[in-house]
Amino acid sequence: MAARGTTLHRDAGPWGWVFMACLAAALGLQLAALALPFVHVSVFLAGAEDYRLVHTAQLLWQQKLYLLAGLIIGFSVIFPFVKIAGIAVAWLGMAPGKARSGLLGALGKLGKWSMIDPLAVCLLVVFASDQWAVSADTKPGVICFLCAITISMVLSAVAQHRDRLPRSADTEQSDRAAARVTLQFPWTVIVPGALCTAACAFVSTLDTPLLQVHQFLLKDNAFGLVEAGGALFASHQWALALLVWGGLIVAPAAVIAAQFAFWLIPAARPRQRLAWHGISFLREWSMLEVFAVALALFLSEGGGFIKTEMRAGFWVLFGAIGAQLVSNVAVWMALRSSLRSTGAPSGAAH
Repeated sequence: MAARGTTLHRDAGPWGWVFMACLAAALGLQLAALALPFVHVSVFLAGAEDYRLVHTAQLLWQQKLYLLAGLIIGFSVIFPFVKIAGIAVAWLGMAPGKARSGLLGALGKLGKWSMIDPLAVCLLVVFASDQWAVSADTKPGVICFLCAITISMVLSAVAQHRDRLPRSADTEQSDRAAARVTLQFPWTVIVPGALCTAACAFVSTLDTPLLQVHQFLLKDNAFGLVEAGGALFASHQWALALLVWGGLIVAPAAVIAAQFAFWLIPAARPRQRLAWHGISFLREWSMLEVFAVALALFLSEGGGFIKTEMRAGFWVLFGAIGAQLVSNVAVWMALRSSLRSTGAPSGAAH
């Protein structure tokens, strides 16, 4: 292993330059996303127009979606460059310590919020699908943006993993001799209850309609998560369909499944710690809460573009997010309690 105190770039050897090349590619794709058209919107009697990333925020602002436009400017226009710069600083110029770990952790947790603009575009495309008076189609800028954000999220995860390696080596010997970690009462009741509630609430969101179009001259289409993904596939919006299926269906399901496995399968501390980091990685790709914010703002402010009304799935979605949050906290607190009872450091569960 490389000497302590060196940067992540030096520790990685030749792979450090591969990492930097990927980071440069993410920067180039992000710049291209700003320059290329993002979405094409056509409205009956109002004409058609191509919108770039910044202009999509302008479109939302013109339609009085002020909060959503502000979030898109903050998270989809400004933050991606801040994240790329932060990853570069942590990778090239920061020695091991709390500052580097804290920076990488914050960038990792906030990374998925850059997807708020593509998810807002998903709403526009889905609600405009199979309509004659209004249509919305994606352009190459969306592909560049999704690729840039995906690359930066992967690189952030790689940097966090590399940052944890020295600390893992410090505790490897003591962990190897540790007994298996098992949950104690009352966590044996709280954790499975929270996980089962989260799983049931999430499954309910898949087919329950979230919103319904309610506007003169437009079909009263209603969409749940599965229907939204299907509508995007049917309209050949492959990138957005993958975003919906991956970020709103597959990743949340994987988080719940991993938490069940984490609770059911006893393991020694090294495996517990590795599994917990894996769950944290999956949570960074689960975008239900990002979608919920875009959905809520679209519903509350979006009457000027396409009038929609709330359906039962809207509340089920927020219930599923709340249940997942409770299950995350319950699993973490249960693990922390178990590790303390076996003499492990209190920070082992993080």
